[in-house]
Amino acid sequence: MFDIIITDTIEKLLTEWVATPIEINSGLCDYFAMEIQERVPYAKEECSEIYNAPVGHVWVGYKGRHYDAQAPDGVSDWSQLPIFLSNDQG
Repeated sequence: MFDIIITDTIEKLLTEWVATPIEINSGLCDYFAMEIQERVPYAKEECSEIYNAPVGHVWVGYKGRHYDAQAPDGVSDWSQLPIFLSNDQG
């Protein structure tokens, strides 16, 4: 179950940014994650390097779920973020 606070924050950020979610996840993910972290208490930036993921990416962990520009409702496992499921990194 997603958390409405972080989901609303991500959806609001997406309306403020000119870039699409795919564009954000293709080079701007660290800045996007930083903005989420600044707006949502206890949200924590996470990085693919920690998990030995095949693609470089930064997202936010919050209350046991993982969130980024393409997954505003979050996923239970970081490897289920769309960027890791796609062959074209987005």
